[in-house]
Order: sequence, then C-alpha cells, then structure tokens
Amino acid sequence: MDPACAFRQLVDIAERALSPGVNDPTTAVQCLDRLHTLLRRIATRDLAIGDGVGDGVLRLRVRSASWADYVALGCDEIRHWGAGSPRVCRRLDAMLHELLTVVDDDRRDVLDRQLELLEARRAALPDAEREAALGPGDPAERPAVTRLEHGPTT
Repeated sequence: MDPACAFRQLVDIAERALSPGVNDPTTAVQCLDRLHTLLRRIATRDLAIGDGVGDGVLRLRVRSASWADYVALGCDEIRHWGAGSPRVCRRLDAMLHELLTVVDDDRRDVLDRQLELLEARRAALPDAEREAALGPGDPAERPAVTRLEHGPTT
C-alpha cells in the first residue's frame, strides 16, 4: 500500500475543484483540511520504513517518502492552482503555521520553505487580491467555539 496515495487523491480533488471550469474553493479548502489532518498525524513520526533483513541477508529495500515529500505533495500543486483564491491561500497559510507548532526543529525548514513559496505566489497577485488573501476571511471559516476562561463568580 502506498501511504502517499491518500495525499495524491486529495490533491487531485482540490486541483479539479480549483480548475476554472469548476471554481469550487470550498471543496479545495476541505481537501486542505484533510491534508492538514494527515500531515499532523505524521508530523512527529519516524517515516523511515527501512530494510527487510532475514537470516542476515537483505531481502527487501523499501523506499519511503520523507516529511519533505509529503509536505510538497500536499502543498505544491494546491499552492500553484489556488494562488488566486483568498480562501485557499489563507487555509494553506494557517495549516503551515499550525504544523510549525508541532514539528521538531529538523522538520521546520520544509514548512518555512512552503510559507516562502506561498508568500511569493501572493506577492505576484494584484494588490486587492493580495489584501483579500491576507485578510480575516469568511466568518464561517473561523473556529465556531472559543474557549473562555472564567474566574470564580461571587
């Protein structure tokens, strides 16, 4: 089984959703949410599968995708095709920043590079579109529940 297959399928759905003929950023954002979940699940895991050795003889060598491979797979094409969608840019930015809070230092550079590439795509947008991509966005995309800290009532 190819673990990257789920990533590829979600990216394909997002790309189709972002095509000019479909123009469905909601579906693309939902795909990003699922990709975020997958990336978060592997963010701190050892992804090396390694070699299969039996009786002291190398029997199987399995090439495994790296953290950089999974992040690129989940971000590159969506960033390219979604650059004109403020919602997609905001969600991709939020996903990358959130992942930065959970990864070890050795995986941060991959996320930082993705943020640089996203910013370069946004910088190429006309001013009004760039402002929209950086703005607060749709209220429906913000967390529905905010935890409030209350002190004792008297």
